[in-house]
Amino acid sequence: MPTITRQIADWVAKPDAPPRRVLEEAKNQILCMLAAVHAGHFSDAGRIVTRTVKEWSGGKEATLIPSGERTAVHYALAANSALALALDYDDYMFGARTGPAAVLTTLAVAEKLGSSGVEFLTAQVLANEVGGRLGLATSLAVGDAPMASFVSLAAGAVVGASLMKLDAAQTEHAL
Repeated sequence: MPTITRQIADWVAKPDAPPRRVLEEAKNQILCMLAAVHAGHFSDAGRIVTRTVKEWSGGKEATLIPSGERTAVHYALAANSALALALDYDDYMFGARTGPAAVLTTLAVAEKLGSSGVEFLTAQVLANEVGGRLGLATSLAVGDAPMASFVSLAAGAVVGASLMKLDAAQTEHAL
């Protein structure tokens, strides 16, 4: 019997196409996260984050929201996620906060790799499913969603595996 990690990896490596209603909700989540980033950008904490990231040198792989400036993918991930969390407006699904990983990580990595819209939405849905289920499965043990950083780590691994088209064995190692 394969481990749960291997079962997830098999599913991530060869997912079914998400149903239309799931794709519509994924698009709503994108709008929610972009709104959270924009709102956070104008907070005191957001101004500090934006100013700090602009001082870091890096590539031009991904976009800083909402300024539109480009930076290294990992800096864009850190800044955009911090802005989404600045006012605690990021989305929350049943079981976990998956928005920063499912949307903002997917956005930065897809931008760097030149992924299609379908690839983007599929990776986002996969990250939500894995992150949300992991958060729900551990919610009694962890209790406080912000403390469950492993949810974002797992969702981020799923995003990378999906967009980089890793096979099941590679995905299992990523997870």
